Amino acid sequence: MDGIGQVFIEVINLGVKHTFTELAENKRHQRELNAIDHQLERQERIALARAGSAPTATLPAPVQPVIRPVRSASLPAPVSACRIETEVETLEMPTTAETIAELKDRLREELYDFERDMQKGMRIADKPCDCGALKHMPHIKATSRELMSYEKNPVYGQIVSWMDGHIQEFTPKEIARHDIAYYQPLAPEIRNFRKQIEE
Repeated sequence: MDGIGQVFIEVINLGVKHTFTELAENKRHQRELNAIDHQLERQERIALARAGSAPTATLPAPVQPVIRPVRSASLPAPVSACRIETEVETLEMPTTAETIAELKDRLREELYDFERDMQKGMRIADKPCDCGALKHMPHIKATSRELMSYEKNPVYGQIVSWMDGHIQEFTPKEIARHDIAYYQPLAPEIRNFRKQIEE
């Protein structure tokens, strides 16, 4: 037999010897594990037997919760309705005159903006805008109606009537049908309303 064959046989022998050694080692580990499991089961059975025969006096008593009375001094004092009303009354609210002046300023500004858009033919970049029917007119009507509840001035009712009568003319579709000159003659009517609102 040549040298290569001899080496081959030795390698096979070493592999077989290693396999048998590994198998023996695994069996030894398995026996140790079985012995440990057996010992644990035995200890568990002994513990259960002792627990079953133990008198109830050896069991720990249940822990009772400690309830401490709450002192009334630690609770916040109840808030009375009278106190709340007093606090509200101390706030300085705007007077009727101040409210009317503010509403008039808003109405004049909105009428002026509407008037300027009419001069431009209700267009932005030569395209119909929806600022008339959806912005100016609803705001002008709402402010006029609010002012009607504060003072008697016929101009507020006239403004509301004018807006109701012309609202269809200020939708984008209607604006597209008319040229710029159609809306410019209406601007003086809005200017007249604005000038009738006293300072």
